[in-house]
Amino acid sequence: KGEEGNDIVLSPSAVEFLSENGMDWQKWFTQGVPYLCRESANSEPIKSHSVQLFRADDQQFANQELERIRNFLTTEDSSHTIHETLPTRTSAVARWIHEAVRDNFGTIARTERRPGYKIGVIRLNSHQAQEARRIESQKSATRIGARRVFLTIVAAAQRGIPLVGHN
Repeated sequence: KGEEGNDIVLSPSAVEFLSENGMDWQKWFTQGVPYLCRESANSEPIKSHSVQLFRADDQQFANQELERIRNFLTTEDSSHTIHETLPTRTSAVARWIHEAVRDNFGTIARTERRPGYKIGVIRLNSHQAQEARRIESQKSATRIGARRVFLTIVAAAQRGIPLVGHN
């Protein structure tokens, strides 16, 4: 979702080099970090990029599965701890469902791949849920994000702090 009118310009040799070295073009186009001008970057909130579903039938299927998962997780039936989704249609739909469960229910459920293009959703017991919350708290304390790193580097450069880069 770049700014309107911004083109992507690639030299043929760059495309060749990236392709030969395993560039995942699909991932780049669907999950890549978009270019933002300074005004947009300052006005937009920092957010994580995730899989976007563009086809209406994929969106409908994924939303229906997420609703089934929500119903499973909010039901007090303790005899069932694992829910299997219907077979996902594409890897993008599977990834979307994995991320949606993580983002919406990450402290009460986890996902795993199952045979037949299905996703298993496992309801966590109270001890597992407490451990998941502890781990998530630790992870969020150490996350900084590329945009924040960039802004920190820019602020340091503006204050005249020497920067040393290494690749």
